[in-house]
Amino acid sequence: MRALKSSAAGLVLALAPLWPALGSEEDFILVDRMPAVEGELQRTISQREEESGLTFTQKVYLRDFEKAALFTYVTRADCAAGPAGAEAPKPFIVALRYIIKRPQDFSTAVLHDIYKEVYVEDLDGRIRLYENLRGPEMAELTESFKPACSGI
Repeated sequence: MRALKSSAAGLVLALAPLWPALGSEEDFILVDRMPAVEGELQRTISQREEESGLTFTQKVYLRDFEKAALFTYVTRADCAAGPAGAEAPKPFIVALRYIIKRPQDFSTAVLHDIYKEVYVEDLDGRIRLYENLRGPEMAELTESFKPACSGI
């Protein structure tokens, strides 16, 4: 049994470079703009990243419906050493997560673990729409498309 687990792990490691990377041209659709953010602000989280000079701020909004709730995660990145009076940073990621209030089957019960729609502004200013992403994929998008601070 141990040998089987070991060989399966080796196979996964050997095949990993052959899998397409997240963010390839097959994984997203280009759209015209970020979605409108609706709902009541639930919380705001900020964190500074020393090596890049960025301060990330995520705001979470809730829009409540009869059978579901829509959570919208809006992530902005701001250069710590930005000029005084500079324009507020625009979001570079807007992610939508739907929570079914009374799931009747397994397929809707697992929706809470998925960001159904994720809009990302890439480094060229285009808006990419990704669908059905999980948390680790969201973290990879955040790292891949975070803006660069000039002078750092």
